[in-house]
Amino acid sequence: MFGRLGTFMLFCAFVLLLIASLSAPIINGLGFLDVHVGSASYHFGAWGYCQTSGGHSCTSSGLGYNLGSIIGQLSNESDLSKNTYTALTKANVLVPVACVLAFIAFLIALCSRKIGYLLASVMSVLAFVVSLVIMVVNFSTYGAAKNDVNGNNNNVSASYGAAMWILLAATILLLLASFTTLFECCCGRRRKQRDHDAAVTAAAVGTTGAAATAGSTSRWGRKRKNKAAVNDMSTVRSNDGLVTGTKDGYGHTNDELLHNDPALGDPALNTTTGGGHFWNKEKTTAVV
Repeated sequence: MFGRLGTFMLFCAFVLLLIASLSAPIINGLGFLDVHVGSASYHFGAWGYCQTSGGHSCTSSGLGYNLGSIIGQLSNESDLSKNTYTALTKANVLVPVACVLAFIAFLIALCSRKIGYLLASVMSVLAFVVSLVIMVVNFSTYGAAKNDVNGNNNNVSASYGAAMWILLAATILLLLASFTTLFECCCGRRRKQRDHDAAVTAAAVGTTGAAATAGSTSRWGRKRKNKAAVNDMSTVRSNDGLVTGTKDGYGHTNDELLHNDPALGDPALNTTTGGGHFWNKEKTTAVV
């Protein structure tokens, strides 16, 4: 259960990071920072920015762009460090890196059973760390730019774009996936050991039960045999007429019937019968 949940979280995190990686200027209206100037809007993404004012006008995609000069023009500030903003936008290269790591973790979790989830958890942690780093950098960079715009020009407003929240959601999912896949690894090994112990116990109980059943059948079988043999009992009297015991139609005394068992090493009793009804049976006492 936890393994499937962790796998699903990794897949969702991968999709979200992929969308964040395709922010402006690849997807025009998707950015980490949105600046609105009247009817015009600026969307600052991972590889550049787009301006929408009746149409779309975007910069070419590249690693790092001059965010400081654009924010300076919009906020009427001239002392913004252009080099600092440009350097920080280059950190957006970590977004696709986190996306690739999340995809690898997803594939491992998808094909894993038990111990494989440990490797998926490790990859999830790596993706989470990278995603967390770029999230902190972007919140700092675009947060500072947002404050500059909102604090110096009343006609211009800035806010975090959808890509920022997508990045935040992906980071949280990666953190949760790291714990769920690790938990599945630990629970899977525990469950395997528990199933093994149950199987061993069931085998032992089955063996003991079979032996007990065999012993019980042998014992009761002997009793049924002996009871059947004493169905036709007659009285044994001594010469002076006193009753000394009983015997069946075959001449076996009660003591012989109840205690003689060839299977246990006792001598076999030889019996003969005349067939037919009990009064036709030959009453002989046969011995070994």
